Amino acid sequence: QQSENRLIQISESSPIGIFITNAVGKLVYINKKVEEISGLPEGKIFQNVWFRKIHPEDATRLMLKIRNAVKDKSEYTDEFRMVKTKKENQRWLRIKVSVTHTIDKQFMGWVGTLEDITTTLEADRKIRESENRFRMLAENASDIVYRYLLYPEPRYEYVSPSVKTITGFTPEEFYQDPYKGFSLVHPDDVELLKQSQEIIQENIKVSGIDAESGLVMR
Repeated sequence: QQSENRLIQISESSPIGIFITNAVGKLVYINKKVEEISGLPEGKIFQNVWFRKIHPEDATRLMLKIRNAVKDKSEYTDEFRMVKTKKENQRWLRIKVSVTHTIDKQFMGWVGTLEDITTTLEADRKIRESENRFRMLAENASDIVYRYLLYPEPRYEYVSPSVKTITGFTPEEFYQDPYKGFSLVHPDDVELLKQSQEIIQENIKVSGIDAESGLVMR
């Protein structure tokens, strides 16, 4: 009993929605986050009213996945749009559902998570738009535009097509050789380039490494 109460406490404090269904796919438990994400009270969710809130373009696909999961006793994942209220813009949700079994391996039903990923998708969209704008400007520029990474290993992340006209080498050749640009420097300027490189290395301090965003510098 204590273990069960502890699990319920953890579920109710979870930052994502958690729900449980029985062997025929009927909801038997949801945490408060599911109510918050769906914008519906507990009673409406158990009545499956939330399906009416799903975007028409996503509803058929999601329903098919659910039916197949019930039929095959399998897990599924999907991302779909949902509207909480008439005044609110649609939200993007991610659902992940796994099969549950008893200790003796008997099929019980499913446990799933529901997460609002609207902010994440919007941030990704803005990054893609920014990268597309950068690439469009760079690929139409007459000057060489490039992005060079020092860590974790020196390499060219991007080199504009104009590099072929100016240097005679393609962007691919720069990607293959991280020191290609340095080899093209006039002998009279090598020492100046070396000094600049030393200044950069001395002033960059790595404060940490993040698996998703890369290096965090200060």
